[in-house]
Amino acid sequence: MGMDRYRCSRMLRVAALFLIAAAMILVSLSCSCPLNSKSETPAAKAPPQPSPSDEVVPKAERESGERSEVYSQWEVSEPPELIREVPPIYPPEALPKGNEAIVVLRLVVDENGDVAGVEVLHTKARRFRNKFKEAAIAAAWEYKFKPAKLLGKPVPCTAKVTFRFRIK
Repeated sequence: MGMDRYRCSRMLRVAALFLIAAAMILVSLSCSCPLNSKSETPAAKAPPQPSPSDEVVPKAERESGERSEVYSQWEVSEPPELIREVPPIYPPEALPKGNEAIVVLRLVVDENGDVAGVEVLHTKARRFRNKFKEAAIAAAWEYKFKPAKLLGKPVPCTAKVTFRFRIK
């Protein structure tokens, strides 16, 4: 009896997978999207544009409209070095509840060592997630770095910073 149920459920799963595969093939054959079209030339395809949330846009670039190359900390000969660290202010709303959080940010450090851009990479908090993000971002704008160098010349560079909000 148990063996018959096993065989039956296995046959049903195989049949379901077969139907799904057949449906996917039919959809791909009947799709009239440009990827399946033979008439479009490769030169006519536009590269996908990254959304504004995909990358860090430095403050100076937003204001001037110019694009300056921002290096990652792995591309420079000397990565940015933290000189002044400002501790984040624990959100007062979260204090009575004893909430803790971790916020990871990517900062753009300009040629002078000032923070020129901030992007939230990850937030881990049960409650008050936005409050912890705001506190971390506010503290990050106050950071000061020794600028990154590429071939002895100061260059804009990204740096990753982790803020841990804990109650002691």
